[in-house]
Amino acid sequence: MKETSTTSLSNVIGCIFKNLRYERGVDQDLVALRLNLSVSTISKIELGNVSVTVDTIYRLCELFGIEMVDFFIYLEKAKNFLSESGVKVYVDKSMNVKGVEKRSVSYEIEKKYEGIGEEGAILPYNAIDLNKLMNFPSIEAALSVKKDDLSKTIKPDDNTSSNQESDKPVASDEKAKVEKAEKLKSYTLPILHIKQLYILLEEFFEKNSIPLNAFLQKNIEEMYEIAAEKRKLYEMNQSK
Repeated sequence: MKETSTTSLSNVIGCIFKNLRYERGVDQDLVALRLNLSVSTISKIELGNVSVTVDTIYRLCELFGIEMVDFFIYLEKAKNFLSESGVKVYVDKSMNVKGVEKRSVSYEIEKKYEGIGEEGAILPYNAIDLNKLMNFPSIEAALSVKKDDLSKTIKPDDNTSSNQESDKPVASDEKAKVEKAEKLKSYTLPILHIKQLYILLEEFFEKNSIPLNAFLQKNIEEMYEIAAEKRKLYEMNQSK
């Protein structure tokens, strides 16, 4: 299908974690408390306003009871779905803001979930071999694993240029102009708003799911139940 719009990889990741949170029936306050992050950071992740680190993705997967490898497979399926819908997913290297790895939980949240966050951040029960992720070339490309690729932006194919022209040596200043022109081409298509993207992905979410890890799910179910009771008790006290 011909590409009609674009969205960043960060937006897709944010929508997936937002949907996982909805499925688990928890709010951003609890996610922030358990991951030892600020609520604003969780919000930025879901809105695609930050470049999410692998560490943060791993901890979110732990919280939602899924394996990180399964998350990346799911992410690849979401990208394919968007591609079939005419949406190009690119890696936005212009976003320099990163998740704030700092505890900034308000007093109100601490009281709402009193006792839930005492153990601190979610800790992995085992180590996942990150080399497994390298079995997915498209994921590796999307995350720009190679150091040399960190400053590049994924660009649409330019069928108008010939292979002969691309093989010619280019002077430094001329090369800079070419790179600048190519970068501008990446944004010739309209960029989807995060709300539009989520609505588009709802069909994908209905038909696809990430398999739950039985061991993780058993451990977090009790935490979710306790959190729900704490929240109800807090809301009842607030209403008096």
